[in-house]
Amino acid sequence: MSTEMFDRDILMGMLDQECLGGLGTSAAVIGAHKVGKTHLLDYICDRPNKWQENLFCIVDRHLLRASCRQGETLNDHVFLRFFLSALVNQINDVIETNSAERERWQAAIAQAEALAQQKKLNEEADTYEEQVSDARALRQKVQELDVLEQVSKKIAQLLLVPLVTGEGRAAQLEP
Repeated sequence: MSTEMFDRDILMGMLDQECLGGLGTSAAVIGAHKVGKTHLLDYICDRPNKWQENLFCIVDRHLLRASCRQGETLNDHVFLRFFLSALVNQINDVIETNSAERERWQAAIAQAEALAQQKKLNEEADTYEEQVSDARALRQKVQELDVLEQVSKKIAQLLLVPLVTGEGRAAQLEP
């Protein structure tokens, strides 16, 4: 896929700044038929420099229909199963990518805390604060990875929970 999005520089800049930045927000792309909405979304998802903080779940009716089980029609359960499956796959990719870093982060936290204590004893306030800040930032990365692991487990459990459909039959979300 092309690395440029022709005639969409302003739109891409706005999406990068408002939706895909550090805090990120949700967005809906709405437009007339055949104006490039799908191409734009594919471009965003396929860019080599995706921000790691963002997860992308593309849902279209063709993919939803393909995910239906035999005799199943499109409904809220099909959508939820599809969406949660896509989401948990992406979360698991982030966990797998960052799990190797966890040990390095934890070692760096221990080293920064030890240095901070040494700087504190030597009354070096500026470098003490720097070490504390470094440890705090790394600890936050480890905590975020822990939260993602918990979310992944909860979604996996949810996908196995039987639901009661409108017809009174049990339906399972599992993919």
